[in-house]
Amino acid sequence: MANVGIVTTWFERGAAYVSRQYERLIAIENKVYIYARGGYQDKRSRAYNKENVWWGKVTGRPIRTAIDKADFIKWISLNKIDIVLFNEQSWWEPVVWCKEEGVITGSYIDYYTHDTVPLFWLYDFLLCNTKRHYSVFKEHPQSYHIPWGVDTNLFAPAKEADHEIPVLFHSCGVSPYRKGTDMLLNAASRISGDFKLVVHTQVSLSKISNMARSAISKLSKAGRLQVIRKTIPAPGLYSSADIYVYPSRLDGLGLTLPEAISSGLAVVATGHPPMSEFVRSEYGVSIPVERSFRRGDGYYWQMVEVKQEILTSVLQELINDKDKIVSMKRSAREYAVRFLNWDDRATSLNDTLGGIEKIDYDQALVERALEYEAEKSTWKDRLYHIMPEAMGQINIIKKRIAMRKLKR
Repeated sequence: MANVGIVTTWFERGAAYVSRQYERLIAIENKVYIYARGGYQDKRSRAYNKENVWWGKVTGRPIRTAIDKADFIKWISLNKIDIVLFNEQSWWEPVVWCKEEGVITGSYIDYYTHDTVPLFWLYDFLLCNTKRHYSVFKEHPQSYHIPWGVDTNLFAPAKEADHEIPVLFHSCGVSPYRKGTDMLLNAASRISGDFKLVVHTQVSLSKISNMARSAISKLSKAGRLQVIRKTIPAPGLYSSADIYVYPSRLDGLGLTLPEAISSGLAVVATGHPPMSEFVRSEYGVSIPVERSFRRGDGYYWQMVEVKQEILTSVLQELINDKDKIVSMKRSAREYAVRFLNWDDRATSLNDTLGGIEKIDYDQALVERALEYEAEKSTWKDRLYHIMPEAMGQINIIKKRIAMRKLKR
């Protein structure tokens, strides 16, 4: 048994869901401690404010994954941490601190650029949840492909799973453009027949209004569009729909796809990794890509856009064939139970952690990582990385002010 620490964002968002799933399986054979990186913190949530959670000190530094060194080392020392697993850690200094403390380090692979790929050899081990990520890091001496899965008990079909009018569902979180929400809205606005489209978002769709304004207006006037803007904990809204539509331009994992499949939904998604890794013909349709382009922040993989006319025609065909929807939904759930159950990964994950060996300290690589941090220390880069957490803090302050006004 080892003391395993997970360093992560720790509130209602995809990164925290990933960490919670790792926590659950690792805790079967080890003690798990959470270091909630400073920034947006929801200490009122029973799901997140637990005894094993250490709320990281807020540093005030303009870095998205900033950590206070003294606070971090104290957490390692008090809990006698043997292994630290970093989730989406884009700032390299804490990894170096762990190396200096003699702690084994690992990373869940999600975000990387061509410049940062070599720096991942600082970690003693890497966990890749998609084939695409593994293809980049397979040469690392302790890189492991452990396919992603879901809690199939939590994400399950509703008792009354089929609807008289087909319900399309799409979740875009805080990134409607990246998730292809505009492409879905434009496609849905061209479909005939009876259906309903539910869009779950945590931000205003004004971010994509210029690209889908007429579609939003048309769908709203026809009473076909429902936009739900709020934070909804797992299992979310999947069970209220029939078809999950996800024309994502870019994803590291595409977390919502396996969740939707497990919830017994037919799926329509981008025919490109990692989305295509989860879609099978018996329950889903992969939409071919029309074009690809680079994102401004230099992410390793290109963004893609699906062929709009094919997305529209596929949705129209499904809307016209309710029997096919029912069959696809049944197949989706059957596949999830057989192949996407996260609990089935428990043995391989814990065996992997139990066999990890510490890699020799490479001072040259450490210096390279620190040089990289120094080179990217422009205000433009810092603002790009800090904005998500900064906006989270601003929203908390707004809510507190509103509550005080109500009490008055």
